[in-house]
Amino acid sequence: MSDPTLPSFRYRLGQQSPRTDFGGIVRCASVRQFPVSQGIGGASMRLQPGSLRELHWHSNAAELGYVVSGNCRTTVLSPDGAAADTFWPGDVWYFPAGWGHSILGIGPSECHFILIFDNGAFAEEHTLSIIDWLAHTSASVISQSLGLDLESVAKLPKGEAYFAAGPVPDDGVRAAPQARPTLATTHRYPLGAQQPRRAPRGGAQWTVTADEFPISTTLSASVLEVEQGAMRELHWHPHADEWQYYLEGAAEMAVYLGKGQTVTEQFVTGDIGYVPMGAGLPPISLEACGLARTLARRSLMAARVTSRRHGADPALDALTAPVPARVRSRPPARARRSAKTAASASTCGAQSSTTAGSCARWRFPAPPASQRNGSEAG
Repeated sequence: MSDPTLPSFRYRLGQQSPRTDFGGIVRCASVRQFPVSQGIGGASMRLQPGSLRELHWHSNAAELGYVVSGNCRTTVLSPDGAAADTFWPGDVWYFPAGWGHSILGIGPSECHFILIFDNGAFAEEHTLSIIDWLAHTSASVISQSLGLDLESVAKLPKGEAYFAAGPVPDDGVRAAPQARPTLATTHRYPLGAQQPRRAPRGGAQWTVTADEFPISTTLSASVLEVEQGAMRELHWHPHADEWQYYLEGAAEMAVYLGKGQTVTEQFVTGDIGYVPMGAGLPPISLEACGLARTLARRSLMAARVTSRRHGADPALDALTAPVPARVRSRPPARARRSAKTAASASTCGAQSSTTAGSCARWRFPAPPASQRNGSEAG
């Protein structure tokens, strides 16, 4: 880091000791572990086939999930009733605050997904468990409410399960023909199936806001791939914080805090980064380590994300675009794949209560010779 007296905008989430039980693994990062992430909290969770994250709800945060690998099934309990969806890699879900939901690994391999909460103060004490609730409710009330006999009630767990193990659903046996599945549902958006925004020799970007996914009123998401020699253009977010999860590769990001203060840090697969609302980028030379893939999310704390227009990020190349090319400064050959050819990590935005001014830049250091033909998978 540039100055040890300045805050860190990196958290080594993938290197933290996880909570494990019954085929489930989770690592969490709220403002307690990552002090700068005032507006957004996150977690990395993995479920083995048949492992269940029990039915629960968050009293102080909405949840957006992104499936990195594997398959899972969610069940959500809303004021309109219950609904189930099946998710594949690249899919996104969204559950408003207070809506009950469970997540089941359905195989054939481990399912890994990233969870984002629109409140940096998200914590387990604000997560309510259905099993824990029933364990502290009288047997007669449970029996009458759920239509169970007292013998069945006595077999229920005596406290929070968090993770539970069970059989993998057999979707090959169905009692009745199923309706043709739709690409998107109320709680599921197939971000990975979207036609991405591509920049030649720069990278690609997949973005979802409330325009495409109406229920996601407080969180938007973007997956960015940056190729070797490319960079994210100089920009800032006037209405949103940015939360990043590094899916693959290695990178360097610099956060400009004003008054000559910049924090520069290196990131690897499994790290998370955070950029407070309001920013600008000092110029630096950039190189990619193979292919870097980043999941970036930001939250709108006070209002709905109504369109991409509301989340547009000012970029410094707009200042020079009207100027004839012959008078524009020409970047070094190695850095010419810059603002105009780089894929954006944050074209969809959301507002946060965080007000610290900052800016971000990414630098992708050259890999060791032994790694120059590939990149680390997430």
